[in-house]
Amino acid sequence: MSYTKLFDPLAAPLPEPGPAGMGTATRIADRSDTVAYVYSDAVVLAVNLALATGRPLLVRGPSGTGKSSLARDLARRTGRVLTEVQMTSRIEAQDLLWQFDAIRRLQDAQVQQLKPDAAYIRPGPLWIAFDKHSAAAQTAAYRRGAAPQDGDNGARPPAAQPAVLLIDEIDKADPDVPNNLLTVLGNLAFMVEPLGQTIACEQPPLVVITTNDERDMPAAFVRRCIELVIPFPDRAQLEAIAMAHFPDFDPATLARLADLAITAMEAERSGVSTAEFLDLVQACAELGITSEDEMFGLVIDATLTKSRFASR
Repeated sequence: MSYTKLFDPLAAPLPEPGPAGMGTATRIADRSDTVAYVYSDAVVLAVNLALATGRPLLVRGPSGTGKSSLARDLARRTGRVLTEVQMTSRIEAQDLLWQFDAIRRLQDAQVQQLKPDAAYIRPGPLWIAFDKHSAAAQTAAYRRGAAPQDGDNGARPPAAQPAVLLIDEIDKADPDVPNNLLTVLGNLAFMVEPLGQTIACEQPPLVVITTNDERDMPAAFVRRCIELVIPFPDRAQLEAIAMAHFPDFDPATLARLADLAITAMEAERSGVSTAEFLDLVQACAELGITSEDEMFGLVIDATLTKSRFASR
């Protein structure tokens, strides 16, 4: 047997980008949606393992190393719809499935206009990723403030293209959230109790879960994932990623910036994140600053070393 890739970035090119200048249209903060992700062999293998096993892809690594960008790029290259949720301490596992609008129901009760429970249920991101059609019907019912109409559950169109579901920074959520998602992600189905309805996948989504490792993940949860660790990039990786974002930037200058960035961060006993290095390159491109300028040291301080090292 030979290694057959279910996903190959070389065989799944991005749509043709629009015109881009050296530092203006290529990148806007962290949402690099018009720029190619630079894949390593390890990343490609992890994506293929997740696709082959149907397991979530747990992407670990420091902040700013491109974990979320991976999910967005996978959606663009494969033509899948991206469903994205940014985790916070207030989000519970239930919120990812569906939410019951208790405030609207209370308001209706006060004016004696209670409706069926379906009028108060909003699909969550997992429902949307699992079954786009029933999620759309339920969303329409919620917006109308009424139960689904007969036509909402009629003949279904062909199965939708499978989704990419990005659960971003799960380590920011309550510690119980990962374990509470185990059954749902394992069975790719869940029950909406007020409706007596089971939501199951039309086609399994590619679930990408990111963590900055601010808190340890439960062992049972990690065992049910394919793990990908993205470390701080080295010089060659920094140059390749920056060239993908700034194709018109002088390669020799870019190499010099990468070398200076690595040297600066090694002196601080830290790694340089992709996002921070791209900030440095974009600042130099937009402002016309070079490493020979007397203010360049201040640029390095503001984009890379920052005040987080001041107490050392």
